[in-house]
Amino acid sequence: MRDDESPVEVDVTLDRQVYAIGEGIRVKLRLTNRSASPVGIRQFVFDDERLAFVPPSAAHLVGPDGRDALVPYAESAAVRLHDPGLSLSPHGEEWRLLPLSTFVDFKDPGRYTFWVELLDDRGRVARSDRLHFELVDVAAPSPRPAVVLGLDVARTTLVATEPIDVAAVFANHGNAPVIVLKPQEDSLSGWVNPVYRFTVIDEGGRLLPPELRSGTMATPSYDATTQIAVPPGGTARVPLRLPDLPRLTTSGAYRIRLTYIVRDRAIGKGGTVLDRPMRWPAGTFVGHLESDTVTIHIR
Repeated sequence: MRDDESPVEVDVTLDRQVYAIGEGIRVKLRLTNRSASPVGIRQFVFDDERLAFVPPSAAHLVGPDGRDALVPYAESAAVRLHDPGLSLSPHGEEWRLLPLSTFVDFKDPGRYTFWVELLDDRGRVARSDRLHFELVDVAAPSPRPAVVLGLDVARTTLVATEPIDVAAVFANHGNAPVIVLKPQEDSLSGWVNPVYRFTVIDEGGRLLPPELRSGTMATPSYDATTQIAVPPGGTARVPLRLPDLPRLTTSGAYRIRLTYIVRDRAIGKGGTVLDRPMRWPAGTFVGHLESDTVTIHIR
């Protein structure tokens, strides 16, 4: 090993190579210290609610548009991250999970490439190999119903403590009725069909992580009371409230978009797609819709 070469070996892996829009994507990082001395990793911190790094430490995710989606999480060189970082004992090993889908707006199908560069406490940089995976659209019948999702925000200027009330507006531009589903108790968490998922992005291009979800799931109920038939040429409004976002406290402009997903299979805890088919009534919209983006101002 050269003196300027970091003794830290970085492996990045995924549980599979193909994901559908709306599924959780978590990269496993394995850090191995190949030396007989302890080594620390600096200026790179992450957990389920935070991602930040100071170059030369960095995480990269290049999507189908050729852009690095993780650039907004880079801090300036003058910043010292208030975190002890990772410490590796002599010949030690550490595993970490980086929840990419918490910090990246995965809405465009295509090929993605991920890798990291980690600065150690002696000024050397350890680099992982490049990890490739594919993002595909939610499985849906063909042809798809001509349904458009809009997002209607009651008020666009609020203070941080106020609830944010919105409405999902489904417009049927087809020639036959379409059934959309009302939200279930766990829909905003993405743990059940239908998924109603909000994406909120701050002025710096960073996603605002939702409040951590834990505990048991409620049992979903699918019957006539949870269905809305949208006639041809008609619309249906579903009132919603933005879930708690712990970081929606700073004054500024925030972009909000709503994703609606109904899968042909059941969804379980953590948003895992289960191997259990759903038998939706004829005419039910199956697939995924993205609303327009609405900007709100917090003061």
